[in-house]
Amino acid sequence: QLRPGEYQILLKGNIIGKGSLLPDYYLAMDPGDVSEPMDGISTKEPAYGLDAIWIKSNQKDEASFRGYTVVNGATVVVTHLTKLIEDNAHLLLGRQEAQYLVDQLKSTNPKVVEEVIGPDKLTLGDCVKVLQNLLAEKINIRDTLTIFESLADHCKTAKNPDVLTRYVRKALGRGICAKYLSYNEELVVLTLDRAVEDILISGIQYRDDGSSFLQIEPSMAQNILQKIAGSVDKFQDTGTQPILLCGSLVRWELKQLSSRFIPGLVILAFDEIPPDIKTKSVGIVSL
Repeated sequence: QLRPGEYQILLKGNIIGKGSLLPDYYLAMDPGDVSEPMDGISTKEPAYGLDAIWIKSNQKDEASFRGYTVVNGATVVVTHLTKLIEDNAHLLLGRQEAQYLVDQLKSTNPKVVEEVIGPDKLTLGDCVKVLQNLLAEKINIRDTLTIFESLADHCKTAKNPDVLTRYVRKALGRGICAKYLSYNEELVVLTLDRAVEDILISGIQYRDDGSSFLQIEPSMAQNILQKIAGSVDKFQDTGTQPILLCGSLVRWELKQLSSRFIPGLVILAFDEIPPDIKTKSVGIVSL
């Protein structure tokens, strides 16, 4: 039922991405420093929604010379698929996949697995939820030893996966920060005004299972989001990922609040940043 050149990417039977290719054409994207625009068939790059043009194969060298990033159709699809896998990794990881990771860890570090999973400890489902929480924020989970060491340290006093995720993130702090460092090894951030943080803390409510949610006036929530969104523009000059730094008590709730409206924003807690990593503030989010 697809038109010629169209493709769709499905996850569990649902369409999560689609695009259209032109046979024998190349996709040329302007990274921002094109010296002289070229004529072509206007389109959008499907993975990131960037403005692009389709050009014929005999225009490829000329486009590259003018500063365009030029890719073929196969690369367009692979790039799109890679991004969708990264964005939806938390939906791809289930109990069976997690059990494989646990078995691999158990073969080399049986004691740490024994302290985490078992009666009066955590279930495999609890561990899956922690791993899914990490993947949902694009955090690498290859270091299963550090993840499970942190779970072993805290699962006696905390059972809620969201709370446990907070401890695991702190343990993985160096790896989390590494991908966001600037060219001079600094973490460029926005910081949250103490008054805003106090408003968020006062709005945190807890369910019976220990999970938390934010309950503040909609107008106040919108005001905070608008202030954050307005401050994100400051990162255009630094060329780094927009990062908001806040206290660990509100990080999870603030992420839930902002994820739908400011999807590219990374939110880190102060205690996730190792002492030897320098931070540079480009602004303070205040009301």
